[in-house]
Amino acid sequence: MKIGIDYSPAVIGWGGISYYTKELTKSLIKRTDHYFYIFVANLSHVSEIPLKGINFEVIEVPAKKYNYLWILKVYLYTRKLNLDAFISTLNILFSILIRNSYQIIHDIFLITHPEYYSVRIKTKLKYLINLALLLRRSFLFISDYTRKSFCDVFKTNIHKDNIIYGGINTSLINAKDIGLSALASKYGIKKEYILSVSTLEPRKNYTNALKAFSIVKHLYSDIQYVIVGKKGWLYQDIFDTVEALSLQDYVIFTDYVTLDELKTLYINASVFLMLSWQEGLGLPILEAIYFKKSVVASNIEAFREIKHDLIHFVNPAVPEDIAQVLLRLLQDKKTQNTDTDNCSIDNIEFFQKYSWDTVANKVLDIIEKQTRADI
Repeated sequence: MKIGIDYSPAVIGWGGISYYTKELTKSLIKRTDHYFYIFVANLSHVSEIPLKGINFEVIEVPAKKYNYLWILKVYLYTRKLNLDAFISTLNILFSILIRNSYQIIHDIFLITHPEYYSVRIKTKLKYLINLALLLRRSFLFISDYTRKSFCDVFKTNIHKDNIIYGGINTSLINAKDIGLSALASKYGIKKEYILSVSTLEPRKNYTNALKAFSIVKHLYSDIQYVIVGKKGWLYQDIFDTVEALSLQDYVIFTDYVTLDELKTLYINASVFLMLSWQEGLGLPILEAIYFKKSVVASNIEAFREIKHDLIHFVNPAVPEDIAQVLLRLLQDKKTQNTDTDNCSIDNIEFFQKYSWDTVANKVLDIIEKQTRADI
């Protein structure tokens, strides 16, 4: 089959969706039984994959910006190619324009939590999704929680077979451990540390994470909190909380880090902390588990789908309870990092479920099944 891929989210750099697009594309083009057309506005935007292979090519559809005009130009290009399917990881408009499109839904936070976004964005997104559903387009989901939330909001019924999950960053796994000493002077890491990895934005609940860390610090003084992630939106409250709790000397914001740096930070962390109010899946948790880290995570449905003994669930609204679990993990060294064998049968099955090759094969299985049904 001839399959198109919208690669623009990988270029724009929309946090987890950017990473998802890159990793999924890299695994899709391993399948030599299909031919893939990867769409960008400029060939110079592509660095993660070659521009051409035996079963794929990167197509340049020139534009200054990845906007609606660019999407329309891509749509017109796909008509000339007579594609069998088109995969979009972000831009819903493709689902409306292209009949045989497959839209991946990561979450519907923009709709369920409108207080963090403009009314215009919410209204537009709901309209586009409702129109795509009316046109009977196909939707894929990165978790069962996302699927159920989508079905509840849009009063529809989409089968569990359309859950494709996500994978662990293979580039991160293959990155180099450069040693913590190389990062100590750059970021000011002087002590044992708790690690979080995500964009700075309200959904990530960093204010309660910081409040919990403040409690931990008073009882376990030899500790720092390292937060890896770019500034997103409505993030000022995070920095205000650091100042209000007098944590300036204990909390480190690294902003963007390289893959080598991120791997090193994971390896040397004492505990991984992720207290999101809502997520589609929680890929950083998968990465932390791969590096055998104890994880303190929100007791939310999406995280509960990631079943693993290293995860300890907490109420994200109660800093005192979060702090109690963090202290227990920090103080009980037997629970940390040495009791998990990635080669055990359970872990092999776990990491196979969350591998990008598995995700890509699931996407293609859905497309092949739908194509056969349409004949």
